[in-house]
Amino acid sequence: KLKLILTQFLLHLAEKTDGIIVTNDNLRDFVDTSDTWRKIIQERLLQFTFVEDHFMIPDDPLGRNGPHLDMFLRKDGRYVSPAGVPSTRLPAARPQRPAPSLPDRSPGETSELKRKLYDIFPDQKQRIDRILSDNPYMRDLNALSGLLLG
Repeated sequence: KLKLILTQFLLHLAEKTDGIIVTNDNLRDFVDTSDTWRKIIQERLLQFTFVEDHFMIPDDPLGRNGPHLDMFLRKDGRYVSPAGVPSTRLPAARPQRPAPSLPDRSPGETSELKRKLYDIFPDQKQRIDRILSDNPYMRDLNALSGLLLG
């Protein structure tokens, strides 16, 4: 009963705020409740996993033909199709460097992130180096891991 109430609350909140829901439940019990909830369930569920004690989310939450995680998470990333219908289905895009107000990592921060990523992805050292080099402002281990998994 509590799960039912919490799930309804999350769907109402996602509807009112144009938000996403982070869950591994596919919410199939609610898909026929309304067209709005069906659309939320189909286009705004973000599933996750754990690798050891690291929280991981996919780089392409809606699959290969869906938007990149950066676009999926942006409210303004939803676009209007030529038919005038809002959609979150955008072509995958490389993350763009954020506003210059975010400073680059220090060499120490980079070394620590590199060490942690090497531990999680021991066979991806070259790719890790490239991703860290291409994204000198990123400090979030999960976000960097997502780029590696994408």
